[in-house]
Amino acid sequence: MTTVMNSTETGILGTCDIDADGLATDLDTMASFPYTDKYSDFVCGAWKSCAVWNGTGQGLDAGLDPYEGPAVVTDLGERLPYVRHLVGELFDLSLLKYGRLARLTPGSALVPHRDYLELDTNLIRIHLPLETDESCVSSHNTTLYHMNVGEIWFLDATQAHSAVSNWTKDRTHLVLDFQADSLAACFTGEVRSPSIPSTHQVARQPVDREELAAFERAGVLMDTTNYRDFLKIAIKTMFTRDITPDGVFDLLEGAARHSPAAARLDMIPPMRRYFLLARES
Repeated sequence: MTTVMNSTETGILGTCDIDADGLATDLDTMASFPYTDKYSDFVCGAWKSCAVWNGTGQGLDAGLDPYEGPAVVTDLGERLPYVRHLVGELFDLSLLKYGRLARLTPGSALVPHRDYLELDTNLIRIHLPLETDESCVSSHNTTLYHMNVGEIWFLDATQAHSAVSNWTKDRTHLVLDFQADSLAACFTGEVRSPSIPSTHQVARQPVDREELAAFERAGVLMDTTNYRDFLKIAIKTMFTRDITPDGVFDLLEGAARHSPAAARLDMIPPMRRYFLLARES
């Protein structure tokens, strides 16, 4: 049985045996699902989601709205027998609040952000990669890493995190949120310490100040129709150069100051606070 830990650091918790045929059947079914873009503000590209477990039983209800009691399987989740079996083997379902499929489309980049800012309490988030590639990379603060199918990861979603996909297919993860007193309580297995192994980490080049200055000068081309294109480039720069999540917004704001349309780009300064500091419920 997979072993896990009781900590707040993002890291791999262990591995689980995957029935390749069972997973392939469910992946084929997922491809036909309807998806919502509820969190489109958080991605440059597309991040599609639907619920497998939630409080309403509706698959397109993919938000984190509070409710009492354990989660129920949704209408879409009923069509995924292998996923339900796998999760039931590994986790205490009485503590599960939300279980969602998250599909990051080719070329997309998640805006660096912190989760649960709009909630009264933090949840415990687990990622199960279902279909991915080495060109799909995630970040935890300033550490870059890759998650593989058959691995179980704890994500400290209260810390700044992001992801990019340079793959030709959708990167598909099952994202589980538990309401529990400890990480260990969510699992049916033992406890061990997590880590992001060096074999999973992705190196970046040092910051080149002239490159960053050139990006900001290119802001002369920025306007209200393309500022998110600049944001996407800034995010992807974080995955190749040694800059912080805050540095992504430094780049975007610096480019905006060069824009002839700077006065109409008033949506940019509040973005740092919204994604990294505070959001209203």
